[in-house]
Amino acid sequence: MSNPYFLSFEEIVDQLISFLPPSWRSQFSGKVLKRLIVAYAVATEALYALLARLLRLSIIATSEREWLRALVAGMAMDTFVGTPASVLVRFERFTATEAIVIPQGTQVGAVGGQQFETLLPATLDAGQTAIDVSCIALEPGVAGNIGRGEIVSLITPAPGIDRVGNAFEASGGFDAESDSEIKARLPRHLESLHRATIPATEYAIGIDRERFPEVTAFLTQRNFGTPGYFRGILSDTTGGDAYRAIQWTPVGNQGVYWIPTALSEINGLVSAGFPCRRFGIVKRSIDGEEIWVVSNFVTEVEQGDWRFCHDRSQGRLYARADGRDLNTLDLTIYAGVFWRALRELELSWAANGVFCDVLVPFLVSGNISLTYTLEPDYLQQDVEASLRSTLTEYSRSLRLGESLQLENLYAVLNRVAGAAGVIVVSPVGNITVPSDHIFRLSAVAIDRRAN
Repeated sequence: MSNPYFLSFEEIVDQLISFLPPSWRSQFSGKVLKRLIVAYAVATEALYALLARLLRLSIIATSEREWLRALVAGMAMDTFVGTPASVLVRFERFTATEAIVIPQGTQVGAVGGQQFETLLPATLDAGQTAIDVSCIALEPGVAGNIGRGEIVSLITPAPGIDRVGNAFEASGGFDAESDSEIKARLPRHLESLHRATIPATEYAIGIDRERFPEVTAFLTQRNFGTPGYFRGILSDTTGGDAYRAIQWTPVGNQGVYWIPTALSEINGLVSAGFPCRRFGIVKRSIDGEEIWVVSNFVTEVEQGDWRFCHDRSQGRLYARADGRDLNTLDLTIYAGVFWRALRELELSWAANGVFCDVLVPFLVSGNISLTYTLEPDYLQQDVEASLRSTLTEYSRSLRLGESLQLENLYAVLNRVAGAAGVIVVSPVGNITVPSDHIFRLSAVAIDRRAN
C-alpha cells in the first residue's frame, strides 16, 4: 500500500484522473489525459506562485525596520546595512623611555560624538613618540566621515598615551539602505531569482580551480557604496593580466594619453574610484552584458570621450577621459582572468539591474631597511643578494588583506646564511593592510655593521 503522505508523480496523476467525470475519461486516451492533467498542474503552480508573490509583496509593503529586513532576507535578498568609516589616528606620548602596546579595540572619540576603535594592536618602541594606527567607526554611516583634527579624546585607557588626533579625513562611511529603497528594489530581486545566485558566482570565481585556476583570492563587496552595486577585488598568480598604470604621457593637445604595455590583448579600461566608470560602454546586450567599444585608430580616441585604442604593433594603449588628466584617475587595465571574472558576473547579474566590477587590489607600498653583521667565511655581496631576494619573496607571498608582520619578517630574515644579528630599522612596526589591499615592496636598503 502506498504512503498517502509521499506520493509519486504517477500516483498523483492517477488520483487526479480518478476525480474527473467518467465522460472525460472515456473521451481521452491515457497519454492525452495525462498531458492535460500536467498542463493544468503547471498552470496551477504558476498561479500559486503569483498569489504567493502578491502575498509577500503586500506584507512587505506594511513592514519596516528589522522586520522588513528579516522578511527580504528570507527571500534571499541582501540589504545594505551601511559601512563604517575608517581613519588613521595618531597616538602620541611625551615620554618614550620604554616600549608600550596599544591594544586592539582601543577606542577614541571625535568632537561630534563619533567613536572609533583600533583594528590591530600597535607597538611604540622605546624612543618612539608617535605611531599612526588604522581605526574604524563603531557605527556605520556617513556621520563617521569626520574632518581633520576632529579626533580629540582617548576613550579606552591606554597607559603612556598622552594625546590622540587625526591629520587626515575619515572616509568610507555609508548610510544603511532605507526602508523605501528596500521596497523599491524587492520586485526586481524577485524577478531575478531564476538567475545564478550571488554565493554561486562568488564560489565559481574564488574557489573553482578548474575554471579559475589563476585566482588566489576573491574579496566580494556587495552593495558597495550604494544598493545594487557589487565590487570584487581579485588577486591572481599572473600578476600582469590586469594592473593600474603608473604614469600616462600626453599626446599633443587632444586630451589623449598613452602608456607602454606588453599585453597582447586588452579587454577594457575602467576608473576604479566609486562609482566605477568604464571607457567605451554604449549599451547592454540582451543577456545583460555591457558592450565595450574599442577604437581601432587613435584619431577615433581624439574625437570621442571615454574611449581607448590598443596599438599592438607599437605596444601602446591610448585613452581619453572627456578632457580630464588620466594621471588624476585611478585606472585599471582589464585583461586575462579579470576579464573572464567580470564576464561571469555580468552574465549572471547584469540583466537584473546589478552593476558589477572586478578590480585589481589596491596597493599598500612600503620600504624596508635593515642592518646586519657579516659572519666569517661569507662574501658581503652574496649575503646581501640573499637578503634582498628573501625580502622580495616574502613580500610577494603576502596575500590579499594580509598585513606585514615584523615577527614573520624576522623569521624569514634570520634564516639567511651569513647574516647575523639582523635588525629591521624600518618599518618600526607592523604595516596594516586593509582587506581590499595588498602589500608590495617599494625599496630595500641594507647596511652592514662592523663586526
